[in-house]
Amino acid sequence: MCYVLRRNMDDQLAINIARTKIRDAYNTRDFELFRSVIDDGFIDFSDTTPCGFGPEGIECFQRVLQEKWEKSMVKYTVIIIEIRVMGDSALEYGWQVFELMPKSGATERRKERYADLWQRRPDGWRLAFHMTNLDVPMKLVREA
Repeated sequence: MCYVLRRNMDDQLAINIARTKIRDAYNTRDFELFRSVIDDGFIDFSDTTPCGFGPEGIECFQRVLQEKWEKSMVKYTVIIIEIRVMGDSALEYGWQVFELMPKSGATERRKERYADLWQRRPDGWRLAFHMTNLDVPMKLVREA
């Protein structure tokens, strides 16, 4: 039992480190750093970009990021709610906030919910699937 808890903690730390690389990649405009933690079969289901699968998806994602970086400075912040390790897979979800500061004009702020699926590979954890949608305020259902 202790080994399982220790391994999950080590895995969660490794995923946190990979997430930090993603944050740093966005904030420093370094796609190679981003690429160092995404899986070759990466699937992108972001609601603001075209869906992408595998190598073509990675290329599409790179183009979208480069266009964003050419127009604006990007500040990326992530709030991790949970990392749930299940063997060689892990689910991470939370919120991510993008602040786009264009060379001219007002700063745009976008808060999204995200869910990521990570895969354990021989060289470490890799982001295999990324899905986002716009974070909207919760509405309570009124009793009838």
